[in-house]
Amino acid sequence: MSNDVEVLIVGAGPTGLTLACELARYGVSFRIIDKEAHASEKSKALAVHSRSLEVFEDMGIVDRFLTFGLKMRGINIFADNKQIAHMTFDELDGPYDFALTLPQSDTERILMERLAELGAQVERSTQLVGLTQGKDSVENRLRSADGQEEIINARYTVGTDGAHSTVRKALNLEFSGENYPDLMYLNDVHIEGAINPDEIYVFNSDHGILALFPYGGGRYRIACSMGEEQDQAEALKSVKEPSLEEMQAEVERRSPYSLVLSEQFWSCGIYLHRRHVSQYRKGNCFLAGDAAHIHSPAGGQGMNTGIQDSYNLAWKLALVTKGKADDALLDSYGVERLGIALGVLKMTDFMMKVNTLKNPVAKHLRNTLAPVLTAHEVIQKRMQSSIAELSLNYRESPIVEEHLSSMIDALARKNDMPHLEDCFAFKNGPQAGDRAPDGFVVAATQGPLRAFKRGDAYFPPSLLEGTTRLYELFQGTKHTLLLFSGDETSNEEIDIFGGIARALTKSYSDLVNVVAIVDSDDSRNKCIPHFEKVLKTHAPEMQPNVMIVEDWEMSCHHKYGAGANCLYLIRPDGYVGFRSQPVAHKLLTKYLERIFDKVQLARI
Repeated sequence: MSNDVEVLIVGAGPTGLTLACELARYGVSFRIIDKEAHASEKSKALAVHSRSLEVFEDMGIVDRFLTFGLKMRGINIFADNKQIAHMTFDELDGPYDFALTLPQSDTERILMERLAELGAQVERSTQLVGLTQGKDSVENRLRSADGQEEIINARYTVGTDGAHSTVRKALNLEFSGENYPDLMYLNDVHIEGAINPDEIYVFNSDHGILALFPYGGGRYRIACSMGEEQDQAEALKSVKEPSLEEMQAEVERRSPYSLVLSEQFWSCGIYLHRRHVSQYRKGNCFLAGDAAHIHSPAGGQGMNTGIQDSYNLAWKLALVTKGKADDALLDSYGVERLGIALGVLKMTDFMMKVNTLKNPVAKHLRNTLAPVLTAHEVIQKRMQSSIAELSLNYRESPIVEEHLSSMIDALARKNDMPHLEDCFAFKNGPQAGDRAPDGFVVAATQGPLRAFKRGDAYFPPSLLEGTTRLYELFQGTKHTLLLFSGDETSNEEIDIFGGIARALTKSYSDLVNVVAIVDSDDSRNKCIPHFEKVLKTHAPEMQPNVMIVEDWEMSCHHKYGAGANCLYLIRPDGYVGFRSQPVAHKLLTKYLERIFDKVQLARI
């Protein structure tokens, strides 16, 4: 059976739109449908965290988010009118040392604009009414607003259709979890008062929790708990939208600041949930975003987790649909993202419960410990990184691998192994499955090795001016192999680097970029003949992506623990897939053959 498309995406929220944009960038055929006639105009999820901004940078749209969003610099937590904690994002280890607040309607607008630029669009007023899985495809029954039905055969179907997912229900997957007991009022209003316009405020009191989330122009999202109900379903039937006057009264009762509310833009009363599926894949169908996991709004994690679900899935779908990897690669999506979702659920559940404590003893303990713990630098950094989603990792994934040199051999200096201090440095570098850190290097300003060719266009002119970021080198749809020379580049290392470059470009020029990171201008000049030789073996129209950059300050070497020669293979989603010290070309070969199952790498 020939499929109409490779992928059908059901649901056009941020998760589905991210997946669509990524599949379009990879050149994978797809359709994206949504049952609603129009995109939502509601603010809904507001937070765009640092890791998601890195994703949007790779997608080429981060500047649009920064233009319209408000940079959030800190979080303030109060209890009984006294501040018990203050946390900032100033020291995040990444290019975006802040959280961004932006109405979800704007996030969707930016993603839809990008999708249109890539030549695709959402099919509105179209809903999935049934699906049947075959061995190698999914038969999807769609219905339009006028009742017309259509059968679409897709190799894969992805449900990004929210908490009430039709795809999840069709797959009979349990959505296990629980409801939080308190009714929550949510309001978008204008607030005037002596509070910082770029910080979040959380007020705990005997009346309940009150949280203020700014999103620019004096506008705030208010979240206000209103007590427990025994029968939530029945209670919801009688819940009315809270008025501006009601919210003003609650703010006056719970906040130590004199705040004036006006211009209510939106309001609702809801009960919050924490739920998740136990598997993200069933046959040729996948779930992502709220269809797979829903959280309390504490920390603003839900939308970000969904966006990163899609970012993880897209490159794997691209490799498999293009015949570059076996279908089994897609199993890693569920393993990696379920682990992340469970961790995020645990964190948001803790944040929700610790801020809604009712037991006097527990509240006293929280109010006593919070100032001490959050003042500790290590704890604050961990909290920052967790909320920003920079510390999330795939270390337990079946498709990541690392090889560290033996400490015993290092002590004995066997086979010219790295020094013991180099072994410790590498061990403390980013592990396989960790997010790859950014850094600055110096690129060549002339010659054939000056820049990668990405599609039909070269990297931005900033690369040709010398200093550039590793994240610019990672941009695109390929893996990136980083070859670190250590603090002294030897002729032997240069020979090894040249051999690896020749082997990879022979079979993997369309899948892997190669970057040699050396310690000095002299070392770079020694490497150039080896890498130019690689280029000469290819026709001009098939030039492989090889590059030599200089890290004369050794800052990138330090971040990657590269005191001695080593390599890191960075996946298209910016995580370390493979690393070794010293450079282990045979082990790298085996790893690549395992990931790119249908491509045989030339033996090094």
